Amino acid sequence: MQESKYVLETTVPFQTREGKQQGRVRILALHEGRRSLLVLSSSEAKQFGEERVQLFEGRTYEYQLLDMPTNWHLRTHNLIKKNLATPMTGRIETGNHTGLLVLELENSDGEPMASASVEVRSRKLNDRKEYRTMLNDIGERCSDLLVDIRVSTQVRFVPDPGRDAETMGQRFAFLRSLLESRNFQDALQRLLSMAHSRLEAEVVTRDIRQGLKPSSRTLREIANGTQRIGLPSHLPLAKRMQARGIERPTVPAQVSRIHHRETVDTPENRFVKYSLTVYVDYLTKFENALSGRWNVSNKKLLQDASRLREQLAEVLSHDFFREMGEPDVLPLGSPVLQRKAGYRELLQAWLRFQLAASLIWHGGEDVYGAGKRDLATLYEYWLFFQFLHILTDKLGLIQVKEADLFEQTPDGLRFKLKAGKKLELLGVYDKGSRPLTVRFSYNRTFSVVNDFDQAGSWTRQMRPDYSLSIWSADLSEAEAEQREDMAHFHFDAKYRAERIEDLIGRTDMDDRELQNERSQQHKGLYKRADLLKMHAYRDAILRTKGAYVLYPGTGAPYMKQEASGSLSGIGAFPVRPDREGQASGMIEVEKFLRSVLARLGSQHE
Repeated sequence: MQESKYVLETTVPFQTREGKQQGRVRILALHEGRRSLLVLSSSEAKQFGEERVQLFEGRTYEYQLLDMPTNWHLRTHNLIKKNLATPMTGRIETGNHTGLLVLELENSDGEPMASASVEVRSRKLNDRKEYRTMLNDIGERCSDLLVDIRVSTQVRFVPDPGRDAETMGQRFAFLRSLLESRNFQDALQRLLSMAHSRLEAEVVTRDIRQGLKPSSRTLREIANGTQRIGLPSHLPLAKRMQARGIERPTVPAQVSRIHHRETVDTPENRFVKYSLTVYVDYLTKFENALSGRWNVSNKKLLQDASRLREQLAEVLSHDFFREMGEPDVLPLGSPVLQRKAGYRELLQAWLRFQLAASLIWHGGEDVYGAGKRDLATLYEYWLFFQFLHILTDKLGLIQVKEADLFEQTPDGLRFKLKAGKKLELLGVYDKGSRPLTVRFSYNRTFSVVNDFDQAGSWTRQMRPDYSLSIWSADLSEAEAEQREDMAHFHFDAKYRAERIEDLIGRTDMDDRELQNERSQQHKGLYKRADLLKMHAYRDAILRTKGAYVLYPGTGAPYMKQEASGSLSGIGAFPVRPDREGQASGMIEVEKFLRSVLARLGSQHE
């Protein structure tokens, strides 16, 4: 049996569009250490829907093309560098790229001839656990928002996968996040082990000579039943009937009785079967829609969809569903569906699916696209939802309305969140001695201003990932800026950093380490620049109190105040998804925000 193993080099075959093998590429790990190139077993690759050959982010590899025409070469881009002297060789520099990496062969005219693909794994996050946790978390929180704010869209009972590749991939990702979530899987297991059932009355006919337990029903049948047989005269019942003037006593040959049996063929269980069938049908439509659009990325999506469809089909083949009928109605108001553990979660998944299947999120293409694993953008989006959860559910500052995050389009609901585009939510803090207005901004631009009474930057244009602006509720925003009553706090998601030392460095670096840091600057890998950028926010954006890095690390937050007891400062919070699917470290951000609001709500800064 094959086993997954780390190697120093391996080869990957190229395939033409027709599926024929055409040449190979030899890949050699150049980075120090033996854990830079992983080859999965066929079973493990199939189980997780990944490519067998796995590279790692931030690593450099050498490639060599084998067994192919001399006028063919590997298509170059920012990750693939060709040697000009020997075009059949070159380097693969993965940088911060993660996910599917397609290697495309082209001829001297630039025409694509064949392709191969490898996987690039994250070294900071566990691809199969934390990466999927963030994807699932975004899908669940987004669909929860749709349910909570009761968006003005009708439930579709035959959802459409979409027509363009972007929408199809995004909608599939939402469905996958629902069906692969722990809640959904646990709910299915609970249902199969402790299903709802009811007693069903069943009429059973039996020969009267087998004996029976008398009841009012059987007495009526003895008196009125057809297909009668004679009673021997020596029987007590015959003698009684003769005494009442019946010369030839008879009884029906058969009588019936009511038998109660337990059945799981209930409307609620029929609904569960129906919902699973709709998921399978949706995935089948999705596969059919993609099958005519051949490319390596679509092939990856097809593999994922096929794997998920097969898993659901296996559940539907369970004896529990085999003899279950089709639903006459969908009992969405059933107390069993709404309250019973297992059923409640499956109903919620169904409602989320109906809404999410009509949702369009153009920003999701950055992370939900076929084979893409843009972890930096995914981390940024995931943190947006973590902030939203704190500000809405934990602190109760913001009441989200449909128009805040969604807008109606001819193709469905469009979610406004997109990297680089401003999105703002307004709320109120009223737990202190003075009420405060709070604005949470995503990608707000602070333009250069000459009048320091206005909002903006006095040096150059700045755009933090997240900004929290707080001012007295009895002032307008412009008045608060003019009166120095405004307080801005900025946060940037920095996926590149893994440890606090990456951000603040060490105070005792020698010449060699300083030279290495300069080399990192030239390669665009200089991580301490992330903390220096917080200094830039703090110093350049007018009326900024604090600026902080959020990075996928572990440990305690790093905080530096301008003076003892001052709100002004810079710092870093390690935040990452943990094994339980929670945002480890976000509790520290929540505590920080609570303290800021309490301070500003009780006094004028």
